[in-house]
Amino acid sequence: VSHALASGYRLIDTAAEESYGNEDQVGRAVRDFYHREEGGDQDRVAEQKIFVTTKLWDSDHGFYGTLHAFRASYRELNKFHTLRNDTGDHDRNSIPIDLYLVHSPYGGRLVETWDA
Repeated sequence: VSHALASGYRLIDTAAEESYGNEDQVGRAVRDFYHREEGGDQDRVAEQKIFVTTKLWDSDHGFYGTLHAFRASYRELNKFHTLRNDTGDHDRNSIPIDLYLVHSPYGGRLVETWDA
C-alpha cells in the first residue's frame, strides 16, 4: 500500500478481518503517507486526498452487526492513530471510511443492514 500511494494511487480498497484482514496495515500506510506529505505545502497535502473503501462481511449483516462491524473497521484503520476517545469518533486527523460496501448480499437481513 505504501508503494501504491507513493506511485500515485489514491483509492485504497480494504476489508475487515474476516476477509482481507488488512485494515490496520492500510491505516498505517495512509497515516505514514500523510505524515510524509505534511512536511511540504499544505495545498499539496489537500490535493493528496486518499479515498478509503472497506466492506461489511457476510456474518455481520443486520442493524447492530453492521454498526458494530463499521466501528471495528474504523478502529482498525486508525489503530496506529491516537483518537481523542475510544468511541471511534472521527477527529480531523483520523482516517475516514469514504465508502462502506456490503461485501455480498448472502448474509441475510439486508433491510436491517441497509438501515444501519
